[in-house]
Amino acid sequence: MSIANNEIIIRLVGKLTLEFPEINQLKVRQIAEEVLYKYDIVPQETGLTTSNDTEEKLHIYLVVKKLDGLSIRTLKNYNQELLKFANYLRKPLGSVTTMDLRMYLAQRCINLKPSTTNTQNYILKSFFSWLREEEYIPQNPMLKIKATKEPGRLRHALTVDEVEVLRQKCKNIREKALLEFTYSSGCRLSEIVDINKEDIDWHNKTLKVIGKGNKERVVCFNTKSKYLLKEYILSRADLGKSIYPHLLRHSIATHLLAAGMALHNVQALLGHSDPKTTQIYAETSIENVVYEYKRIS
Repeated sequence: MSIANNEIIIRLVGKLTLEFPEINQLKVRQIAEEVLYKYDIVPQETGLTTSNDTEEKLHIYLVVKKLDGLSIRTLKNYNQELLKFANYLRKPLGSVTTMDLRMYLAQRCINLKPSTTNTQNYILKSFFSWLREEEYIPQNPMLKIKATKEPGRLRHALTVDEVEVLRQKCKNIREKALLEFTYSSGCRLSEIVDINKEDIDWHNKTLKVIGKGNKERVVCFNTKSKYLLKEYILSRADLGKSIYPHLLRHSIATHLLAAGMALHNVQALLGHSDPKTTQIYAETSIENVVYEYKRIS
């Protein structure tokens, strides 16, 4: 089947999905492929392409990624970042050079953290890699652009006493519920926002959540959360440090590792695909070093 035929099918599936969200995308694609099997679609000739075609290809790219299973939140981030690129560089995608991309990233990433810069870098790499695979461009100009080196940082968790202070500072049952559930489950804020009450197993105090990469996992929460869980509004207590939802996820991971839970079990609880990501939570204190030395000597 020709590239033009595939493009028409992707556009058709995308439009129908927007109009009818419950439609079976794979079935529509199968029917369209059967109908167009003996036909070759020829694009309308409009002369040489000299304008920016990024937005046109971006629409097709996002439809493909949606069919691949990317979340709505991820697709929205991709769309926002690539539209900024399209507005910056008004030229055909086939003529974009590595230097064009370096200049864009240089001005786009001023005063941004390396991790944020690498996220934008990754989005562009994914987009241009897809363009090359689909033969929309003759070569991939992102191949020579490397990721920014991110400094290794030691994350400092709340102590058990500081978590208790936060509990005491909660003003009402809603704040207590959010604090307790966030801490005891180790969930990300985005995962908590998407929770449905119907998905909660109150008897076993477990819950299925959808994490990064659209991956599903089961998390646990404690008995306090069971009775306090209604709404989630986090209060900021004055502990001399910045308090935010992800810090509670970091704190429970650190406390579980310090208490002796195996690294691979904490990895599964947090939904990490790489144990190296979990390892950064294993902060080592001089008290732990002295204790372990005395225990085995």
